Amino acid sequence: MALVALALEWTGPHGAGLVIGGASLGILAPSGAALRGRVRTFRTPLRSPVFALPAEVATAAAGARELVKRALDLALAGLAIVLLAPVLLLIAMAVAIADGGPVFYTQWRVGRGGETFRMLKFRSMRVDAERAWTDHPGAKYRDDDRITPVGRLLRRASLDELPQLLHVLSGRMSIVGPRPLPIYEAPAVPDWAAARWAVRPGLTCSWQVNGRSDVNWDERMGMDRRYATGWSLREDLALMTRTVGAVLSRRGAY
Repeated sequence: MALVALALEWTGPHGAGLVIGGASLGILAPSGAALRGRVRTFRTPLRSPVFALPAEVATAAAGARELVKRALDLALAGLAIVLLAPVLLLIAMAVAIADGGPVFYTQWRVGRGGETFRMLKFRSMRVDAERAWTDHPGAKYRDDDRITPVGRLLRRASLDELPQLLHVLSGRMSIVGPRPLPIYEAPAVPDWAAARWAVRPGLTCSWQVNGRSDVNWDERMGMDRRYATGWSLREDLALMTRTVGAVLSRRGAY
């Protein structure tokens, strides 16, 4: 099985850019997907890296510290799924009843070592959201009319991200780590921040507790690099604690 990576030149009210070929934007979609602009395609095997990683970036060695981190991930994710099961069921029902569309939304993301996986979220946008792009697929706006009323509530409390606990159990993600980037954003990661690919992506990270969507791209990359090159279990626990406050403050949540 293979997927088709679509290279797209786009323009919009907030700027312009070039996918993959220009190293500023890219998108992965099923073959035959309708997209605006001029499209070029190339095939990439399922779950294989979608871009070349710098030679100095290698997957972090599984030392004692990482084994403890993995054990903590399994314990916390498993406990959260059990305790939050009624909440997850209620959210699923609310999303389904709101407009009759699917409960979940999946999107190809880039994880550790540049490998891709389909990340799961509760759907927070209209079913036709991707066909209703007004700018580029990664753009986020406070008043995006593609977001459903239920989805807006979920996003403000980050409840749409809860299904990713399953990715933590599977080992694709961690509780704490750089957020997994959509494939269309991965080529824009600068070489100086490539260390972010050496650790598992996380449910929360440094920039998630420092403004979320209000944090600009370069600041995000800097925070991701600092975490990847010097993370500790103490820092992970601190970020988990700060995430609660960040969610309650709703700063940058849209």
